[in-house]
Amino acid sequence: MTNLISEADYLKALQSGHRRSFQELRALAVAYNAAQDMVDIAMAGGWRIQIDRAKIAELAMLPPSALENLSLSPTGVAIELDAEDVHISLEGLLATIIPVKALARRAAPATKPVRKALAG
Repeated sequence: MTNLISEADYLKALQSGHRRSFQELRALAVAYNAAQDMVDIAMAGGWRIQIDRAKIAELAMLPPSALENLSLSPTGVAIELDAEDVHISLEGLLATIIPVKALARRAAPATKPVRKALAG
């Protein structure tokens, strides 16, 4: 006996996945820039970030030639270097690279109306 899902359940799952894809940090491309010794990441939100390789613990000790094969996980949420068995979560990487205070300052204007609404 097989349990089939309904079309409504299928559509609900698709919508849920679509919403989640906008909430997760995802990259579209990653590359190693040997001239600057930086890792370039193009994010799905339309922004780019360059990170000094020395600041990425998993890559700092590897020879630059090993970084030519950087790739993304199929979902775009991790940087991978299969030959070296390296897998780096984008969320974790960005959390260690971007200062928390900088993120808090950027988020502060968005949270002020919520606080006023809750206080009133």
